[in-house]
Amino acid sequence: MSALTTTSSAQVIKSLGAQFSMVEKLLSPQHKFWKELLDKLYADHEWDTLFVLANQCIAALPEWEEGYLYRGFVKNHRNRESEEALADFSKAITLNSKFGRAYAFRGMQRGFLKEYDKAMEDCDYAISLDPNSAEAYTCRGRMKRSQANHEESIKDYDQSIHLDSKFASAYYNRAVARCYLNDYEGAIKDFDEAIRLDPKYATAYNGRGYAKKDLKDYEGAIKDYDEAIRLDPKYVHAYNNRGIAKKDLKDYEGAIKDYDEAIRLDPNEEIYFNNRGNAKKDLKDYEGAIKDYDEAIRLDPNEEIYFNNRGNAKKDLKDYEGAIKDYDEAIRLDPKYVNAYNNRGIAKKDLKDYEGAIKDYDEAIRIDPKYMRAYDNRGDAKKDLKDYEGAIKDYLQAIELSSIYKNKWWDVAWCYGELDRSHQAITYYTRYLTKFPNSTSALNNIAVQYEEVSNLEDAFLHSKKAHELDPENEMYERNYRRIKENFKKNG
Repeated sequence: MSALTTTSSAQVIKSLGAQFSMVEKLLSPQHKFWKELLDKLYADHEWDTLFVLANQCIAALPEWEEGYLYRGFVKNHRNRESEEALADFSKAITLNSKFGRAYAFRGMQRGFLKEYDKAMEDCDYAISLDPNSAEAYTCRGRMKRSQANHEESIKDYDQSIHLDSKFASAYYNRAVARCYLNDYEGAIKDFDEAIRLDPKYATAYNGRGYAKKDLKDYEGAIKDYDEAIRLDPKYVHAYNNRGIAKKDLKDYEGAIKDYDEAIRLDPNEEIYFNNRGNAKKDLKDYEGAIKDYDEAIRLDPNEEIYFNNRGNAKKDLKDYEGAIKDYDEAIRLDPKYVNAYNNRGIAKKDLKDYEGAIKDYDEAIRIDPKYMRAYDNRGDAKKDLKDYEGAIKDYLQAIELSSIYKNKWWDVAWCYGELDRSHQAITYYTRYLTKFPNSTSALNNIAVQYEEVSNLEDAFLHSKKAHELDPENEMYERNYRRIKENFKKNG
């Protein structure tokens, strides 16, 4: 066993220091020592040190393909869509036309860069050079994953694991593919195995945290992100993901701290500004949120979500015209963006442009006939226009699509009351009260409807309860006293 397996690779590099050029003169370029050292740094995920050593190898041994390969690994780790990583893998192949690993990783890199035909050629050729290379199958799987061909990518990861059951990267990548297929429990099992095989696998902790978050295990997710950050304090994605989990737990201040760190590490990544803006908006810091959305838009003016989010913050500040302009731009960038149509409709409704609002809700529903929010909001706009029949249809459709809209039974009942259809109003107020038995408005309104159909006993009981629950409400008191008096006289 090499001494490198028990020696800190960072210490080895530090001990070499300025002696590197002297040592390399004593050893042949392909000497086992250098390959073992590069492999160990790669296995330990010591990316910064690996980058230094790879560059030293390239400077001292410019015809040695391994230096370019490992520098490509680091560049890929730092930026999955790195053109520079692709160039390094290509250089390694130029130096050694039968270098299977370089073909495999170049294929994977080309997949990330959407050069799919060339990517497949490289991966297939790598496998033809070494049909027993677990790494080559994993690279091809990652290339297929970049095409969203997740089922096929899993087949390659399965083969990789069959060839090498201790290959942590294959379990990790299969887990990621399972996340894309919403198989989070299966993904977690694979992440567990990857971590068991490689306890320093920061990316696997981050991935497992992501899977736990989607299962709404936010505390468990945060623990995994904590460990990923402990292993790699510069792991910017882990800070961002931990911020998202904290936001889901309504720890907005904690989320903002994580986004701050992500931005410090990578001030050119627009999504971090967007996410911090979302957390600030949740804290009702709308001006601060808008500043973050401004920066996200400056960095990427073609992302419709950022315009939509800024529009929402402006809407919360009652800057409805400004909000509508942002929604207009979001829709220009993505004419099928249903959320932007819905939100623009809300802003128009707040400006009392009910017809304009309805047109936006119509378009949202045309794009997505199951978009429940648009039915609900269109019902509100129709109610404001006194189109009670139309409002009832929309509310009932929203309720049919999702039980979360059962609170709209109140609105259905109210509309029926405005149409002087008391029996239907009573039916829906009764449904609403089964879910919200202490709703004073529903109790008061159903009492009035019972009075309309001369059911004074039920009118009295409901008006009495509304008054007892809210004795300060003058309308409830008036209705209670009037109904009570009529009940005494005619009951």
